[in-house]
Amino acid sequence: MEKKNSNIFFSPIGLSTAFAQVYIGSKNKTKDEIANLFGFNNSLVEFPNEFLVFSNQLFSPEANSTIELLNANSVWVNNKFELKPEFAKSLKDNFNSKVFTLDVSKPSECADQVNAWVKNSTSDKINTIISEKNIEPETVFLLLNSLYFKDKWLNTFDEKNTREDMFSVSASEKVKTQMMNTQGDYNYSKYYNYDALQIPYTTNNYSMLILLPKDVSGIYELEQNLDSIDIDFILSDLKKNSINISLPKFKLEYEVNVLKEMLTKLGIKQAFEKSKAEFSGIIKEVPGLNFYISDVLQKTFVEVNEEGTEAVAITMISHNFRGGRPDPKIFRVNHPFLFFIVEESTKCILFMGKCVNPVE
Repeated sequence: MEKKNSNIFFSPIGLSTAFAQVYIGSKNKTKDEIANLFGFNNSLVEFPNEFLVFSNQLFSPEANSTIELLNANSVWVNNKFELKPEFAKSLKDNFNSKVFTLDVSKPSECADQVNAWVKNSTSDKINTIISEKNIEPETVFLLLNSLYFKDKWLNTFDEKNTREDMFSVSASEKVKTQMMNTQGDYNYSKYYNYDALQIPYTTNNYSMLILLPKDVSGIYELEQNLDSIDIDFILSDLKKNSINISLPKFKLEYEVNVLKEMLTKLGIKQAFEKSKAEFSGIIKEVPGLNFYISDVLQKTFVEVNEEGTEAVAITMISHNFRGGRPDPKIFRVNHPFLFFIVEESTKCILFMGKCVNPVE
């Protein structure tokens, strides 16, 4: 994670879904680099249907559940270009993706069209993802994925128990925040430098996992070792305990604009190179032009309160050319922590974040 002293929130599955769509139109090394990072099946014949089955399992909760889980995809194509029919069909059949055309000679109008779709698909929580500056003459198409999540805690926090308390942003700085409080049986475990707590939502298999460093300034060490933290193992290792929980109410809005840089470091290089990217399965061939990914953006929103959690993400990929009960354990979230919204049956992390300052 980036930005040492800032809140961070993003959607791994949103990013994965966006890249799954460009993946089916990629070739050779470009295809291999995307597959290696995201763990996609290297067979483009089998992959689209596999992803569809996975998505249906993830985004089709029980009919009587309280969850609102909406996944929407759209592709916005420069009207001077045309998607290959087989690519367009795969988007529709496997991702339920809507295809729109853009007149890039009218950048302000294009931005308004895209942002209207964003606003509608996120229940008005995110109003903009691009401005007219993002629409260039070289823009071939924009690919967007939106993910909206809202659910109630299985055991809601009583508002009468919410009170003002101090939250240590760092060893030397504290802020006042609204702290929610409750007691009950929760899955919990202690590790070397952090404690883990799972707070379930009403809908089966969905929960928030919180990793709380033992030290006030321990968030940075935890971040550095994030790659070695096995979320699946933690979820299976947690044990039911009587817990006194104090958790801050917080609302975060975050925009990740360095995803291209991050993805390059993680191994996706050729997709961003003007002369080497191989996306010949996406756009009908135009002599003398090569298509590449020019930018990857994600904008997210999350609100955690007594009732539950609301979270939203928009991801955009832009293509250009050129026994007896023991005493309750205390889980007091009064300093920076990591949190994950997970679906356990698919082992999917929908959202993950870092809260350094709940009132920022």
